[in-house]
Amino acid sequence: MLEIVDKARNEIKTWTKSMNDDIAKRQKVCDDGNCAVCQIYHKNYCIDCKSPKVQSNGKCVETCPAGTFDYNVKGSIRCSDCSKRCKTCKGKSTKCTSCKSGLLLQEDYCLEACGNGFETLDS
Repeated sequence: MLEIVDKARNEIKTWTKSMNDDIAKRQKVCDDGNCAVCQIYHKNYCIDCKSPKVQSNGKCVETCPAGTFDYNVKGSIRCSDCSKRCKTCKGKSTKCTSCKSGLLLQEDYCLEACGNGFETLDS
């Protein structure tokens, strides 16, 4: 049994075939032509985008914006925020590729100081 939260109505519902039918109807009326599935009560909020677009905060975009990374959810590409220490990341929120100001990148992590056996290089 699958239960879903209906935030618009503040209730929990059990998934039914009629909900599948309702979603199928709503897919045809999404505001964004790049959107494959939009939110039931908000047709301008996209849940899944048509390839090659990716979903970011309810919109279909070309690539994930800075400070986010892309990940695959059952064939749909979505963007998610990097950890608060990462300026950019790849593959998961904590795998940093660059750091926010004042932090140092060491083996995919953003640290306040170098770990044992490491030192900063002046460039």
